[in-house]
Amino acid sequence: MPPERELAERLGVSRGALRDRLRLLEGFCVLSRRQGSGTYVRRLAPEGLEFALDLALSASHLSIESLHSVRVALERQAAREAARRAVAALRPPAVQYKICSTFDSSPAHGSIGAVIAARHREGPARRAVPVLGRAAGACSRGGDRTPGAVWPGRGVHHGRRRQGRAPGGMSGAAPTGTVEGMMFPDLQGKVALVTGGSGGIGRETVRVLAAQGMRVAVNGRDPAAIEATVNEVPEGRAIGVAADTTDQAAVESMREQVERRLGPVDVLAVFAGGGTGRPQPIDQTSAEDWHATVDANLTSTFLVIRTFLPSMRERGQGSIITMSSLAARTPTPASVAYTAAKAGVIALTKQLAYELGPAGVRVNNVAPSTIMTERLERRMPPEFAERVLAEHPLGRLGRPLDVANVTAFLASDASSWLTGLTIDVAGGKWMP
Repeated sequence: MPPERELAERLGVSRGALRDRLRLLEGFCVLSRRQGSGTYVRRLAPEGLEFALDLALSASHLSIESLHSVRVALERQAAREAARRAVAALRPPAVQYKICSTFDSSPAHGSIGAVIAARHREGPARRAVPVLGRAAGACSRGGDRTPGAVWPGRGVHHGRRRQGRAPGGMSGAAPTGTVEGMMFPDLQGKVALVTGGSGGIGRETVRVLAAQGMRVAVNGRDPAAIEATVNEVPEGRAIGVAADTTDQAAVESMREQVERRLGPVDVLAVFAGGGTGRPQPIDQTSAEDWHATVDANLTSTFLVIRTFLPSMRERGQGSIITMSSLAARTPTPASVAYTAAKAGVIALTKQLAYELGPAGVRVNNVAPSTIMTERLERRMPPEFAERVLAEHPLGRLGRPLDVANVTAFLASDASSWLTGLTIDVAGGKWMP
C-alpha cells in the first residue's frame, strides 16, 4: 500500500480518519494487517483500494443498517472481481475480454444507494475496477466461493474474436472456449447432480455449475471419465458417482451416496442418454434397439427424477432440467427410436411441471441441435459438417458450453417463473 501520509493527502482526509477507515475495510476483508505491526496489506488492485476507501469515507455518518448495505454492495462487486480473475485464468488466447464494473443504483437503504449511484454517474465505474469483499479474498470461512463466469453483455464485453475451424477446414465453427457464460450468485453453495456428466454436454455443465459455486455430483458409467471431469473443477467442488441410470437399484444407491456426501440435491440435470441420431428407418430398427434407446433416454430420466424428487418436495424447492433434442421437435434423419424417446422426454417434462409446480419444483427442458462434442467432431465427415453448418442461421455449430449456460440459467432463480418450457439451443435452425 502507499504510505499513510500519501494516501491521506490523496483522499483529502486526516491520518486519524484514514486509520478509522482502514480498520473498517479490514472488517470488510478488503485489507489485512500484518501480525505484530500496524502495516496493512491490500487484497486488491490499487485503483480498487482507492475506490473502496472513497466509498468508506462517504459512509462516515451512516447508520449500522446503512453500513451493512455498504458491505453488501462491496460483496456484490467482489463477485464480479472473482469472475474477472476466473475468466483471466481460463480464457483461450483467441478471445479477448474486457470487464466493465456495474453498480446497483437503487437507494435501498438511505443514502448508500445515492453514494453508489453517484459513483456510477461520475464515470470511473466504467473502467476495469477490481472490487472487494469476502468473495475477493481468503477471508471467507467458506473457502473459495469464486463464481467463474459472467453473463455476456452485463459484465463481459467480447472483443474481436478470431473464428475457429470446423472439421474439414470449414469456417464458422464454434469458437473454442472455457466457462465464459454466466454468473448466478444464488447457486453458490447449492448441490447439483448431473447425470451423463462425464463427457460432452454433461461434462461442460459440471464445469459451469461448479464455477457458480455449486457442489456437483458427476454421474456416468466410466469411472476414469468421471474422475477426469471431477479433476477439471476446483478441489472440493465435485464428487464422482458411477451408476447405470436405467437400473432402479443403481439410481437408489446413487441418491444415497450423493445425499450422504453433499446433502439433498437442489438442481437435477438429467442428461444421461444413449442411442444414435444417425438415420435408422423403422424397418431396420429391432425391438432390442428400440428398448435400449428408449430406456437410455426416457426411462432413465423417469427413474432419476422419481428417485430424487422426495427431498425436493419435502423442502418445497428444486429445479430439474431434462435433455431432449432437435430431433424431437421436427422430423430429421435421426433414428425412429431416438426421436420417439426424446419427444417422450419433452412430454414428461411438461407433465411433471404441471404436477410439481404446486410443490415449488420447476421442470424445464433443453433441446440442442448439432453440438460439436469431441466425440462428434471425431466422427462427423467434413462434407456432412459443411451441410449441417449451412442449416444454422447463426453461422456456426453449437458447442457444449452453449447448452451448459442455458442449463445454469434454468437452474438459477433468474428463471424462477419458468416451468414446463423447452429451450431450443439450436442456432436458429428450429424456430417454433
